[in-house]
Amino acid sequence: MLAIRGATTIKEDNKESVQNAVRELIKEIWSSNTINESEVISITFSTTSDIKSYYPAKAFRDLGYDRIPLFSSLEPEITGALDHTIRLLIYLERPNSRDVKHIYLNEAANLRPDLID
Repeated sequence: MLAIRGATTIKEDNKESVQNAVRELIKEIWSSNTINESEVISITFSTTSDIKSYYPAKAFRDLGYDRIPLFSSLEPEITGALDHTIRLLIYLERPNSRDVKHIYLNEAANLRPDLID
């Protein structure tokens, strides 16, 4: 089993921004890791408390993925934490472990500069 992390940020809290951010993040994770939908066990999404307009998991479903189990949660409110952040953790089943590329886009790239190429 493998786990791939990812995160992104939105500039303003609205449905379109959440949908676009999730679409961009998923596209980058899928292509960077050559993911086949059948490999995905589940995905956990989390958001900061300032995102109230739309569920990132619903935005993922809007992309046509209807067979992958999803779970959403709220990040704890931490002083100084990055605002308007969407995070995800994808669990994959692959017969052979290989390197994974964790993806951090927009302001979220500041969360884990050690993982950015």
